[in-house]
Amino acid sequence: MTPEFLFAVDVGGSSVKLGIVDGNGVVVAKSALPFRSLASFEALVEGAAESLDALARTVSAAPEAIGIAAPGYADPATGLPLDGTGNVPLLKGGSLAAELARRLNVPAATDNDAISATLGELEFGVGRRVSSFALITVGTGIGGALVIDRRIVRGRDGKPPEFGAMVLEPGHPYERYGLHGTFEDLAGGKAVIATYAAETGEAAEDLNMSLLRERALAGDARADAAFETMGRYIAQAFGTMINLTAIELCVVGGGISLAGGFLLDRIRRHLRANTWPYLFDDARILATEHGNDSGLIGAAAMVRRRLNPVAGENVPVIKPSAFG
Repeated sequence: MTPEFLFAVDVGGSSVKLGIVDGNGVVVAKSALPFRSLASFEALVEGAAESLDALARTVSAAPEAIGIAAPGYADPATGLPLDGTGNVPLLKGGSLAAELARRLNVPAATDNDAISATLGELEFGVGRRVSSFALITVGTGIGGALVIDRRIVRGRDGKPPEFGAMVLEPGHPYERYGLHGTFEDLAGGKAVIATYAAETGEAAEDLNMSLLRERALAGDARADAAFETMGRYIAQAFGTMINLTAIELCVVGGGISLAGGFLLDRIRRHLRANTWPYLFDDARILATEHGNDSGLIGAAAMVRRRLNPVAGENVPVIKPSAFG
């Protein structure tokens, strides 16, 4: 039987979004925890558990499981992170899924944040009526996932792709893990804000992409250039994916999706220069239908699938008693 309500957690680079999602993919209650208020993994667990418990008291039936979307890749059987916690170091402290399962006494499951957002849009958003699409999430960093014939593409053992690691400027001085000029280091929110802060002399921690958008709209040429650069690199990444897979839809998600046409128009303008003409004519660019809630919706959809597996998708949930 399909659960009526599910807990959902979406771990981002600057905050943890928490919610309750119903069986139709509607976020019926939500809150957020800023990372600046959390000093340790234990504080993260405590804050998330208390917030979810408070949200549960606002709905008519107790949520039956927890779906967690988080950066990188965690062992689905234990929830322990194996890769990709650079933007959220607190996650290295343990298994968030196992701890929340124990605290709230319901099963839990965890998956990559970009894959979760893609699943949310595939089942309940702009991907409902298309066969193949790519979603790029832009927040503190960059992630994404690819859907072909309505299946999310994964690697061995369910490993997620690393869109942010695509090398777009070989030889660029920005380097990480031996890769120079990666998508994330050129166009991720953290990178764009750092570049803008260096130009203006401001502290990067005092800035965010919403503020840069306001400044760009008010005529700040450096803020406008930041969005132009971001749009150009996103178009380069989407163009490469279109050329490789002939996808029909390109979706922009994460916090930056709230910028709407201000960013999408720039991506569209640069896309033609990166895409084979015959394929360009079929490609559309849209923001996620559910904005920054796509990750919550996808996290709930993911744990619902694991509670009710179909053929070929038998991934376990983490039970409250699994780790004592």
